Amino acid sequence: MYCGVFRNFVLFGSLFKVGLRQRYLHICRVSASPFQVKMPSLSPTMEDGSIAQWTKKEGDSVSVGDVLCEVQTDKAVVALESEEDGILAKILVPEKMPNVKVGAFIAVIATSDEDWKEVAASAATLSPTTQQPKISAPPPPAVETAPKVLQPDVAASAPRDSSRIGPAVRLLLQSHGLDGAAIPASGPHGTLLKEDVLSYLTTQPSGSQAPSSEQVVVAVPSGSTPALFTDIPLTTMRMTIAKRLTQSKTTIPHGFVRSVASLDKIMDMRKQLKDRAGLKISVNDMIIKATALGLRLVPELNALADPANNSCRTQPSVDICMAVATPAGLITPILQNVDRTPVTQLSVMATNLAKRARDGKLQLHEFQGGSFTVFIDLLM
Repeated sequence: MYCGVFRNFVLFGSLFKVGLRQRYLHICRVSASPFQVKMPSLSPTMEDGSIAQWTKKEGDSVSVGDVLCEVQTDKAVVALESEEDGILAKILVPEKMPNVKVGAFIAVIATSDEDWKEVAASAATLSPTTQQPKISAPPPPAVETAPKVLQPDVAASAPRDSSRIGPAVRLLLQSHGLDGAAIPASGPHGTLLKEDVLSYLTTQPSGSQAPSSEQVVVAVPSGSTPALFTDIPLTTMRMTIAKRLTQSKTTIPHGFVRSVASLDKIMDMRKQLKDRAGLKISVNDMIIKATALGLRLVPELNALADPANNSCRTQPSVDICMAVATPAGLITPILQNVDRTPVTQLSVMATNLAKRARDGKLQLHEFQGGSFTVFIDLLM
């Protein structure tokens, strides 16, 4: 009946209709069951991620729009906001847990009229739908046994005529545990030569020679040698960087052009802007602006390949990605409409964008898209 009343009310007026419908959906959803938070897909290439930091802890009240945690994607750290009001009852995925698949459960939010501790207890059996590494019992310790040393048969290994076997051949036979009588001899009067033994060895399958009785067995110490290196696990971003760079280098033809240019006029303009208006414009800003103007003059360069349609799609605006080094890895936030943006405003935009990139506070639209990337390795 309660829901039916709402369905009747929503017929009156578009504004009143929208407001009541939203309230109706909210009430019915909250009263249904605890809300399960899932790992979101925050970029087209994202397959898994990790929780960089939980900003809320179990038992904290949350409202719609509150930041629950920071998600490390394949490109950046993005804040995940709550879609529900209630209490964060259970955190299912701890911080820094790698390879949490998109769509996996990461937390449970209880409604305000529920006992969040009971919800947490019932959610304890709910695990994220990720492929966790299987933990198997360690193998039993290997029992060290003395290596078997095959004693050559004296009767069988007796040479046909010891006077016709030289010291080098005899040593070679002993080292490989070979029977000299079984090896065809090519020397004068049936003399076994060293070449005969070597030729015989090359015709035998690998591992078929028996060890000599004089073979020295080196004892292996029971303790393992301490490693002189340290394994550093790769973050999701660095794994993606490696994958994308390898894909780019191996699947896209590369061409390189080198040119020498004078920056005297740029330096003069920077000085004039600083003296007249107190503006601090970097060389990077100037180069990015010049690149955007060049792309507007040559729209064929401001285009993206579309393999699905076998076409090249020109872009309506000049959006340039600029490379920013962060502690987590390299990221390329996007400056939009660079060709139509004054260089003074562009400088402010670039500075703020680079700062947010280093702080891990970029929004999705600020690092998705772009048609041209500028990486400037300058001292300024």
